[in-house]
Amino acid sequence: MRAMKSWVRSSPFRADALTDRVVLATGGGSGIGFEVCRQLGLHGAKVCIMGRRENFLKDACEKFRSQGIACTHYAGDVRKPQDCAAAVAHCVAEFGALNVLINGAAGMFPATIGESMTPNGFKTVLDIDVLGTYTMSCAALGALKAPENEGKALVLNITVPRHFLEGRNWYTAHMQAAKSAITTLSHSMAKEWAEYGIRVCNVGPGAIADTPGADMKLGKERRDGMSRQELNKDGIPKNKRIPLGRGGTSFEIGMACLYLCTAEYVTAETICVDGGWWLGNEPPPVPRAKLNAVSRANESKSRALKAKM
Repeated sequence: MRAMKSWVRSSPFRADALTDRVVLATGGGSGIGFEVCRQLGLHGAKVCIMGRRENFLKDACEKFRSQGIACTHYAGDVRKPQDCAAAVAHCVAEFGALNVLINGAAGMFPATIGESMTPNGFKTVLDIDVLGTYTMSCAALGALKAPENEGKALVLNITVPRHFLEGRNWYTAHMQAAKSAITTLSHSMAKEWAEYGIRVCNVGPGAIADTPGADMKLGKERRDGMSRQELNKDGIPKNKRIPLGRGGTSFEIGMACLYLCTAEYVTAETICVDGGWWLGNEPPPVPRAKLNAVSRANESKSRALKAKM
C-alpha cells in the first residue's frame, strides 16, 4: 500500500503538550493501543504499557525509546486485581506519578450467538473488557486521586462507535455487550469520581485501516496490493460502508486521545472516530438531483400563489 500523505501524520498539538503526564495503558503493546501510546509519548508523556505478552511489550518499548519516548512495561493480566495493583505500583515507582489510565486491553473474535460463540468465549471477552476495565480503574484510583493531579487525572477507555452499542453490528455480540457495559460504567465513574478531579471518557474507533486486525480481515497481501482505484488521494483504503468514504488511521485515534488528555472540562463523553460509520450507509430514497429539481419546482409554485380575497 503506498504511503499516506503527510497531513495524516501531522499533529496539530505542540510537541510538549503532555510533558507533565504519566500514562499507564493496557493493550499498549500493539495495534491501536501502540499508536495511541506513541502519540502521547511523542507529545511528552511518559508511558507505561501493560499486557500479558512480555515479548510484545519489550518490542514496543524498544520502538518507543528509539523515538525518544520515556517508557517502561509490566507484564500482567487485567482480570487479576493483584496484577493491576502491581502495574500501577510499577508505573508510579518508575515515573513518580500516574495521571492518565488508558483501558485498551480487549478480546474479540467473530462468532454467532448460540452456535460458534460458546459460553466460555462470551465470558472471556466480558472478563477482559468489562472486568479488566473495572479492576484496572479501581487499582489506579488511589494514584489518580493525588492532589497534584488536579486537571490532569483521566481514565480513557477504548470502546466502539455508537452503532455497536445498539447491537447493530454482525457477529460481535460479546464485544458489543462488553463495550456497552464499559460505556455505562464510564458514566458512573465520571459522576462518582468528579469530586476527586478525575475525568472519565471513551474513544470509539471505527474501521481503522492500518492495524493487525485490518490485515486479518482483509489479508495483508490483499491490502498491500490495492490498486489506485481502491485507495483515496491520501493512500487510505476506500470504504463504501462509511459516509466519509474511507477507513481511519490509528494516528487519528491517537489525536482524539491526545485531545481528551488536554480537555479539562470534558468528562463522561464518547468521541466516535469512525467517519460517520455509526450513521449507516443506506442510500437516499430519492436521487439528490431529482430531489433538488422537485424542491425548486415546488418553491416556484409556492411563490406564485396569491392570497385569496
